[in-house]
Amino acid sequence: MAITWYGSQAESEACNYGALAVIYPLLQRMNVTKIIDQHAPADPRADFPYSQVLSLLIAARLYRPT
Repeated sequence: MAITWYGSQAESEACNYGALAVIYPLLQRMNVTKIIDQHAPADPRADFPYSQVLSLLIAARLYRPT
C-alpha cells in the first residue's frame, strides 16, 4: 500500500519562523515600541498604534532584507 500526497509544494507558501523567534524578543528588549511612542504620538482615529505597525515592519525587514 502506497500513500501519496500532493499538497502545497510551492516554496512561496512556506516560511521558516526561526529568525522571527529571535528578532521579536530582541525588538522587545530594545524597547522599540516605547521609543517609537515617544516620538510619534498616538492617533485616536488609527486602528493600530504606530509603534506596533513600525515594529512589525522592522521585524519583516530584518527577517528578509531583500
